[in-house]
Amino acid sequence: MFKSNTPFRIALFAACVLPATHLSADVLSSVTTSHLVEPAGIYDSSAPTLLNMRVKTVIGTGPCVAGTYDGCTLEDVLNDVDGSDDFKPEIKVHMTADDFPDDGLVSNAELRQRGATSRGAPQKSFRVKLDSSDDLWRGERRIQLVKSFWDFSRIRNKLSYDLFADIPNLPSMQTQFVNFKVEDQGVVEDYGLYTHVEYFGKEYLIQRGWDDDSGVYKAENFFFRDDPAFALDEAGEPLDEDAFEKLMEIKRGDDHRKFVEMLQALNNPSLDFTSQVFNRYFNRDNYLSWLAVNLLLDNYDTNFHNFYLYNPKDTEKFYMVPWDYDLGLGALFDTGYTERTDLPRWTQSHANWWGQELHQQFLRQPGNLNLLKEAMLEIKNKYLTAEKIQEKADSYYNVVFPVITSSPDIDKLYVGGTNPEKVAAYNRIFSSLAAKVEQNYNQFVERIGDPMPFTLEDPEVNGGGYTFKWNTSESLTGQTIRYDLDIATTPTFDSGSVVFSQDGIQATNLTVPWLYATGEYYYRVIARDANAPSQYWQVGYNEITRGSSPAVYGVVKFYAQNSGSSAAPVGNPDYVSTQEGTAITIDVLVNDTGAGLTIDSTNQWSEKGGRVDIVNNKINYRPKSGFSGTDRLWYNIKDNQGRTNYGVATITVTENAYPVGNPDTVYSSLNTRLNIDVLANDTGSGLELTSTNPWSLRGGTVSIGSNKIVYTPKTDFTGEDKIWYVFEDSLGRTNSSVVTINVSGEAEYPVAYSDYVTTIAYTPITFDPLANDTGAGLTILDVNQYSVNGGQIAIVDGKLRYTPRSGYRGTDSFWYAIRDSFGRDNAAKVTVRVY
Repeated sequence: MFKSNTPFRIALFAACVLPATHLSADVLSSVTTSHLVEPAGIYDSSAPTLLNMRVKTVIGTGPCVAGTYDGCTLEDVLNDVDGSDDFKPEIKVHMTADDFPDDGLVSNAELRQRGATSRGAPQKSFRVKLDSSDDLWRGERRIQLVKSFWDFSRIRNKLSYDLFADIPNLPSMQTQFVNFKVEDQGVVEDYGLYTHVEYFGKEYLIQRGWDDDSGVYKAENFFFRDDPAFALDEAGEPLDEDAFEKLMEIKRGDDHRKFVEMLQALNNPSLDFTSQVFNRYFNRDNYLSWLAVNLLLDNYDTNFHNFYLYNPKDTEKFYMVPWDYDLGLGALFDTGYTERTDLPRWTQSHANWWGQELHQQFLRQPGNLNLLKEAMLEIKNKYLTAEKIQEKADSYYNVVFPVITSSPDIDKLYVGGTNPEKVAAYNRIFSSLAAKVEQNYNQFVERIGDPMPFTLEDPEVNGGGYTFKWNTSESLTGQTIRYDLDIATTPTFDSGSVVFSQDGIQATNLTVPWLYATGEYYYRVIARDANAPSQYWQVGYNEITRGSSPAVYGVVKFYAQNSGSSAAPVGNPDYVSTQEGTAITIDVLVNDTGAGLTIDSTNQWSEKGGRVDIVNNKINYRPKSGFSGTDRLWYNIKDNQGRTNYGVATITVTENAYPVGNPDTVYSSLNTRLNIDVLANDTGSGLELTSTNPWSLRGGTVSIGSNKIVYTPKTDFTGEDKIWYVFEDSLGRTNSSVVTINVSGEAEYPVAYSDYVTTIAYTPITFDPLANDTGAGLTILDVNQYSVNGGQIAIVDGKLRYTPRSGYRGTDSFWYAIRDSFGRDNAAKVTVRVY
């Protein structure tokens, strides 16, 4: 089976006799830093409850204008849909709750609408602020009633904060489910289910025993960049508080010199980022935990807002505090109206935070991207497991479900038409939450090699053409980046609309002679990993909105004019590579522009002494013997009118290095087969797997398929396993390496996927809904007895039998539940088309 190979035998011997070691360990401290220590029991771990809260409006007299709200009414509050203007109506109310009895006062609080974009939702969120700073509700003065209208489950905010409470060095918020009612002019209206989320201000600090003169800042439009708006007077107060708070809202603190000092240090390129900035002003465990949970919950709307900075008094440290999670865990994608891919690709990974100075500098540091990955893995496996998420969610169900499925909330649920459809959709979405973290972690891993986003500039007129420019896209994994440029007459680059395309551009600009009609055009640039262009790629930040249609990203609109005469030829730069001693043929004209181009001439020798010849209208280049490095050659081109220009080709000549195998570590679950691309991190030219032992160290089966290792663990095995493999390069030189597989003790959480089947009227159909579901030992747990349109469903021999209602034709649907061998459940919808 094996070729004679000494390195492989040595590796196998060492693995058998030397003690095994784990290649990864916890990267986050389990000890909370002193600045973030909270009192025991600050977060209620008992069974969730529903609190009844009620406010009664108190009618005042006077005007209702910006700054003077004496005469405002509840209607004025409800109609306050613009949170960015100066008109913020609030009204006097009398508040009572199950645990806040009537105090006998006419009014004891003020009510106003809260939120930003959520103000446009059919159901509003509110802030109730108590008049007294002494008579507080649960130690809080501001009661923040969040509706979370766009979260169909209505539990994501509380679920997130309850999960965060267990993560060291990540402050959380106290939460409470509330049934909120409003009495206005003698009429009581039930506003349904809300989640109170603790306000991060004075009372938050006091309840934790933290100094209430500490600095607390809420990001509004904040990119961790120094800005003139942050100018301070000698006492550390803003010169222009409005300008300051448009970027960073001040929640606590009067002296903001430490905040500005931190920003100036962060934006000072002469300082070492790690030792002089990050370690001084930030806490590694807090920062990694905050960024990791946002990636794991896919809470991408936290890059320039929706987070707090906490600066304990008399310290230089700034701690990230999470905020606003009702759009986490895929809330926008519950309906199917919006897909994850409708948003720009850079929102699907760490690239989402690239535009912020702190995150950009942190991710640039060698090893930090892998450190982030390890932190995500640790938090996922310790604190955000599917089992824990499901357990938390299940504990809420009996509290929220009766309220959600009653008016007014069920009237506003936006998935499904009839109430039974809405209930079924709610249960489907509710049961899908537990699997989201694992899906989001996998999404991050799949995108980990993506280039970083960049910005496209407006095209510039250049003679008879246009020059297109864009910023550099960086690779955090050290890969070479190439760019694809397309020009089209539509913003979606539909088939037939593309007038120009060029791939593999190394420079960050390209001049295109304008041979096309005068009119409106669009151009885009896609940055790609040169070694894995279809796997790792990125678009630009530029956005074009299109009314009711989805926006397009990484696209620039421009107007081009054709002068009426054909443009002169343009030679665009070429970038190619070859190995030491290896000739290469370069089609230099493929990216040059002009009519009827030919290579007119070239120097016989390159800049570094390589041989250059013209062969079949292409350049043949052979590097000088023994040379490695960067070489260049120049060539002249001519079009069909005899007009000339020149171009340059840059050739990177690499040493023909011996192949090197690097260790791999992968993770699997019980009884799950893996395809492992072990060569992905090995180095050498033209690598191919040649052999491997048919058995792993712990008795799993091993084979080679499509130049990858196919591994199946031994039945019911859990723990650490190893595989050794041998590979060779294009010159036949061999080497070997090892793969460590960590097989977890239980399978992935079961996932039920929607099914679509067809039948004809009066005709039953039997089908296997488990065929596209994933999980270990799946069985059908339950199914609706009747479909939405009166069909009957039964479980027959582990499959589902659907019988349409007599005479019915059209689209029908029902839901079924599955259970895996570990007793974990999930559910999915079946859509039936009856002809």
